[in-house]
Amino acid sequence: MGLIVLFLVAIGGMVYGLFKAVKAVPNLTTKQFILFLLLLAAGLVVIGILLP
Repeated sequence: MGLIVLFLVAIGGMVYGLFKAVKAVPNLTTKQFILFLLLLAAGLVVIGILLP
């Protein structure tokens, strides 16, 4: 039960972070945008490793 609550909190945090990131993207410099894409790619790789 505790793991489910922790998982829901993590998903909520990711959704909130993605919402904040989408609002900030139009104001980013090129270097910040590339860093954002690298972090997004790293997050997707981690999710891809954890899902199977």
